[in-house]
Amino acid sequence: MAEALVYWLIRRRNSFRALSWAHIVIYILAFLLNIFFATVMGMYFRNTDSASEYRINRLIRMHEQQYIFWALVILAHLAFVAMLANCLRKPELVATKGDGRENILDDVIL
Repeated sequence: MAEALVYWLIRRRNSFRALSWAHIVIYILAFLLNIFFATVMGMYFRNTDSASEYRINRLIRMHEQQYIFWALVILAHLAFVAMLANCLRKPELVATKGDGRENILDDVIL
């Protein structure tokens, strides 16, 4: 909810849509892979192993599942922080046309 609020607050300044989409896609992928490992891989190993091997493999899969999930969550939030840093930095100054020999008082009418 907090990230959605931040996206809404910076919606006009967000010109870095690729980072926003990367954050969202990686974050969703983390949750989908978490569900995939929990259900599909669990059913596959349950049918192929004995009871003792199943417990050991389940522990190994749980740790791998947690490492992959948290790595993807961290990667998604790095993209979010990079997008925030790009959106909230000062805009670049526009260079003036000319060769630099103009007088700063040329605009003043005497």
